[in-house]
Amino acid sequence: MKFCQTISSASQKTMPYFSIRSAISLTIMAAAAGPAPATELLAVRTVGAAVVYIDPATVERKQDRSKVWSLWNHASDQLNVYEEAYRSARFLNDYDCRNRTVRLIEIREYTEPLGRGRPLRVYGGEGLNERAVPRGSVGDEILQRVCAPAPGVEGETSR
Repeated sequence: MKFCQTISSASQKTMPYFSIRSAISLTIMAAAAGPAPATELLAVRTVGAAVVYIDPATVERKQDRSKVWSLWNHASDQLNVYEEAYRSARFLNDYDCRNRTVRLIEIREYTEPLGRGRPLRVYGGEGLNERAVPRGSVGDEILQRVCAPAPGVEGETSR
């Protein structure tokens, strides 16, 4: 797809311009990509051959609730429900710190590690069921970090 074209006339210098269609296409592509991966992620736990991270820069704390993007980075390709291969997935979760519950808001799958590459699918939407966070689970570790007075203070980081 050609986003930038060049126009010229005898009386003007050659200059690039963007068509309205190109600008709309760029806007849609940027929106579909979702939030950019953080420059520094905080490792929470290794689960099998995957490392689970949270993005401390995305923690949104409001009273007894915390939203945060997490990332599951797989060592090898995984297949989604459409049998497409992905290497990483970002999850936006809303944690209820007081009642120890979580509500999944969105999942985004990517072809490359660490939320990079081509976004494959986006699942979710506001209003999904809230469920209890089991003690000792990955969700429990994330809940403890994002519900603490100073979220995400310890752990190893990855760029």
